[in-house]
Amino acid sequence: MPRVLVVDDDDAVCRSLKQTLASNGFEVDAVNSPIKALKLLRSNIYDIAIYDLVMPEVDGIDLLRETKKINSTLPVVVITAFATIDSAVEAMRRGASDYIEKPFRTRELLVVVRRALEETRFRKSLRELCTSREVEEVISSLNSPLRRLILSHLAESRKRLSFTQLQRSVGERDPTKFNFHLKRLKEAKLVVQDEDRRYILTDRGRRALEAINKLAELA
Repeated sequence: MPRVLVVDDDDAVCRSLKQTLASNGFEVDAVNSPIKALKLLRSNIYDIAIYDLVMPEVDGIDLLRETKKINSTLPVVVITAFATIDSAVEAMRRGASDYIEKPFRTRELLVVVRRALEETRFRKSLRELCTSREVEEVISSLNSPLRRLILSHLAESRKRLSFTQLQRSVGERDPTKFNFHLKRLKEAKLVVQDEDRRYILTDRGRRALEAINKLAELA
């Protein structure tokens, strides 16, 4: 049973998240203080953490930074409001696995949490299997299930897709989040854009996708 740490200064949100996650097979510790959260992190092992981005004592980004000092591999999902989406993207740059925007539905929450857990399992497999630094750098850019899904859809479509077409095909409704992941794929040279700004899978991206599919067969 995956163990989750929830941190939100709003007691009602803490209770709601705890109830939702517990009813879907998670063991949950929920606290309303980042200070309490850090104490729990030092004495317990968690599979994932969920932090509100805006809290009075310590904000979500500061808590993320302190969390990574304690457990650098722990996946962290941040909860954000529309006005703080830029801060949520900054949190991802600093090591957060994903973010979810308020108000969110149970299904959306569970999708994000399970993606983050899958990302951790994928990273563990890479550490066990990768020996080449170049291979590790390329494939580690695909820790995110969403990025792997983007490559798969580009490969299956056999044509060049616009941002909107690609976003619609993978089912990600948040354009800011989707753009963040596309940038990561471009930085890794796994996808490029043509003169009409349509996205194309590169040969490097195709080889990476083939390697991922082989890895999945071995799992």
